[in-house]
Parts: sequence; structure tokens; C-alpha cells
Amino acid sequence: MVATTVLLFTPAAGDGRGDNQRSLRLPWQISASTLPVPSDEKCIASLGQLGLHLSLDTETDSLSGGEKQRLAIARALLLERPLWLLDEPTSALDETGRNNLMELLSEYGATRVSISHDPAWVQSADQVYSMEPIMGEALNITNLSLAGFYLLFLIPLVLFHRWQLGLSKRLVSAVARMTVQLSVVGLYLTTLFTFQNIWLNGVWLLVMVLVACSSICKQAGVSVRQFGPALLAGQFSALALVLPIMLLGVIQANPWWQAQYLIPVAGMLLGNCLSANVLALERWYSSLNKRRDEYQFYLSMGASSPAQPFVSEAVKAAVGPQLASMTALGIVSLPGMMTGQILGGTEPMLAVKYQLVIMTAIFVSVTLSVTITLSVAGKAAFDSWGRLRS
Repeated sequence: MVATTVLLFTPAAGDGRGDNQRSLRLPWQISASTLPVPSDEKCIASLGQLGLHLSLDTETDSLSGGEKQRLAIARALLLERPLWLLDEPTSALDETGRNNLMELLSEYGATRVSISHDPAWVQSADQVYSMEPIMGEALNITNLSLAGFYLLFLIPLVLFHRWQLGLSKRLVSAVARMTVQLSVVGLYLTTLFTFQNIWLNGVWLLVMVLVACSSICKQAGVSVRQFGPALLAGQFSALALVLPIMLLGVIQANPWWQAQYLIPVAGMLLGNCLSANVLALERWYSSLNKRRDEYQFYLSMGASSPAQPFVSEAVKAAVGPQLASMTALGIVSLPGMMTGQILGGTEPMLAVKYQLVIMTAIFVSVTLSVTITLSVAGKAAFDSWGRLRS
């Protein structure tokens, strides 16, 4: 048996310390084996099989976690048992050590019963039994149950048709696009998670920003050529400040650009920035057009920033929904991310911490994105005389 907590010293040592020789021969000291006591040469050979080139006099308390785990496995090899029980046998091993162990035990031929969260180790087993979902594990959603849940869309479709809102085709199109796009993203993220390449992650992040900017311009009814650079500056500035602080300082992802963390978090921030920028640009541009006389009055009076009142109004309109959401969070509503994490098996308090981090990141990103976008857009929206371009 190889346990997660490995006993590598003998109680007879007196001082609580033990060398490799005593650790390897511990089963014979407690009469747990009827085999002859292994010689020094056999002990050294057993260590060598696991890539440990250590002296038998080396103190075990000076070994690393991975070395201690391999020492315990070397001791199990000396016992020559036909049945092995292993508890997380690769938890302290790197990829090379894990692969060497898998190859060695495969050649050894013993029956192995193990508990492991290592996907590679599990995949090498002849039979795999999964425990019932508990806290910390996600509940699976089958394709059939998801398709059945989509039938709920029939309710708004019936209402749209009855009230002649003309939104039925738009809803069907939106649902179809949502399903296809998220499926493609899921497949692509699986690829990103597999390769873990910073350049692939960077390209996908760039695509996300470009699509977000294009969507903002389309929904706000403004020109991509005129407002695209301002939106790019706003989105990139927000991500460049918030993402590193969040991934390095709070989540402590290593490396910080892992697709598992970078892409979902960036997508969440960009999604909120998209909505906020649409509100800001719509309010800013419509206010300037409807209250042109007021703007021209400020301009004729020699105001240094005649558009500032309209910018302030647009920023308030953009961040207002975020402030309202933060105020009512937890009492009136549970946010989607927190609900998803709890349904996926995350401890509630850990889900709360993640949600607080996300809400902070979203609000800061939205504020930065909107203010920078409007500041840069103001230079492109007016001509040299301060007149609003059509």
C-alpha cells in the first residue's frame, strides 16, 4: 500500500529521523514481510528504477515531496506484492516522474487499485469508477436535457406572436447564434487548454476585443472607422490594467496567461464593457444631437471642454446599471457566475469570494473602458472648429 501521507522513518530511530536504508527496510523491522531482508544492492536498484540516485545514508527529512513519494513506491517494489493499493500516487510527481512510474508499474504486472485525480493516471487504468458528484465536482448536463430546456423559448415566441412584436425571427436567430458560437468557443477553449500557448491565447483575446468593438459600433449606431480606435483604446486599457492584477495578484494563476483563467475572465469583462459602451455612446451621441444648441452655447462661451456635461451624463448612464447591480447583489439576486459555480460544486464561500473579485474587476473595467473611449472619441467626433461631425 502506498498512502498519500508516507511513513518513511522507523520509530526505533529515536530522534524521529531516519535514513533511506531504514525507510526502505521498515516493513521487515515490523515483521510485515516474510521475504528475506533486501540487500543494499537491491535497495539501491529499487531506488534507481524510480530515478532516485541517492545514498542509503541520506536522511529522509532532507528529501523533497516527490522524492519521498518515489521512495515509498521503491519500498513497495521490494515487497513484491501481487496487489497494490495507491492513494494519489502521482500527487507530488512531475510529468516525467509520473510517466516513468506508469511505465514501471505496467512492466511490473501487479494489480493496482488506486484513487487519483490525475487524468493521465486515470486514463491508463483498465477500469475506472467515478464517485457520485459531491461538493467540488460539477454535475453534468446531458445534450438531451439541454435540448429539452430550450423548449422554454416557446413561451416568449408565443407571446411575441400574439402581441405582434416582430421579434420571433430575431429570437430564433439569437438562440441559434448563441448555441453555435458557444459550441465553437467550447471546442476552441478545449484546444487552448490542451496546448497552453501564450500566442494562441493572445490571438483569441485579440479576436474577442475586435468583435466586441464591432458589436458596440453596430448596436450604438456609430461608425467603426470613426469610433473603432477609441473603442480599441478603451477595451485594451481596461484589460491591460485589470487582468494582470486579477490573475497574478488574486487568483495567482501560474502562468497567468493560462487559457483556463485568461479567456473566461477576459470574456466576462469584455461582455460587460460592451453593454456599458453601447449605453455610453448612445447617450453621448444622442444628447449631443438633440441638445446641439446647448453644446454650441458652451462652445461659444469659450468653455475648455464644451462636451464635458454630455460625457458626464453618458458615463453615469453606463455605470448606473453596474452600481444598481452591486447594491442589490446577494439580497435581490444571485449573480450568474456565483450560481454556476455553486451548481458546479464549488463551496459557497469560495464562490462568494470569486464573485466579489469579479464584480470589482467588472466595475473598474467598465469605468476605465467607458471614460477612455469617450475621451478618445471626443477628438474624432468634432472637427477643428468644435462642430459635431455628422
